[in-house]
Amino acid sequence: AEAAGGAAFVPAPMQAPIDISFTMLDQYSRCPACFYMRQVLGLGEAPTTALSTGGMIHQALEWFGRAWRDADVEGDDPPDAVALAAFGRRLFDAQLRAGGEGDALAADELLAMLARAQEMMEANRAEILEIERKIVMPYEVDGTAHRLIAKLDRVDRIDAGVRIIDYKTGGASKAKLEPRKDDLQLGIYAMAIRHEMPEVGGVAEYWMLRTGERGVIDLDSIDEAKVRASIDKAVRGMLEGEFPQGSGYSCSGLCRLLVAGGGGDAGPARSGGDVPSE
Repeated sequence: AEAAGGAAFVPAPMQAPIDISFTMLDQYSRCPACFYMRQVLGLGEAPTTALSTGGMIHQALEWFGRAWRDADVEGDDPPDAVALAAFGRRLFDAQLRAGGEGDALAADELLAMLARAQEMMEANRAEILEIERKIVMPYEVDGTAHRLIAKLDRVDRIDAGVRIIDYKTGGASKAKLEPRKDDLQLGIYAMAIRHEMPEVGGVAEYWMLRTGERGVIDLDSIDEAKVRASIDKAVRGMLEGEFPQGSGYSCSGLCRLLVAGGGGDAGPARSGGDVPSE
């Protein structure tokens, strides 16, 4: 900005094709400017204890799900809550040895969520088909081919078809407990599973590991047209260089680095356009 005589920084459009995921779409909807800092300039943020705990939860449940599935195939008893807790504790201790942050409260929180996940699996038994399944499908916007990438925490076989499960370690919000027909994350997962199994029925669910609650939506009730419209709008914004500052509590603050030359209080440079809704 100083070299340009104090002109505001102007973000460049992203180049096609784009690898599209829910995470990047969610970041863009919260604050396109922060998204630009992360995804285009590669400026990340230091991991927090909460993010680390979420990673350990998913790692432990990936191990547990595979062990459960293998035991089911062999006709053996699945691993129990004690085994899951022991695995989770080993992950936590390994993080501490590697210099990560953590205390007794964080360890208790981790183990409590793992125990609740095991209880939910017992209460909602089904044949596990896939663990941490990554699906890549072609996705076209305005005649340009991109890739839509979905990573499903777990896929079960149920009487109605399949059950797609996404583990949530945050609070049990109404949006998660009562997913809308245009829920972006579950909509992307539904599109991905039907890319491989076109006629499959079933449900998509959020599992709230803090409370043991589930948010369930039937795959047939998902409004794919609205989901695609949300994706298309975001992709067009990325390709057109639309990276305005977001507003509200969900902004990460990275966008504060995009300031007018010499104007520490000027705030992020804005490129115009509306911020897509969450």
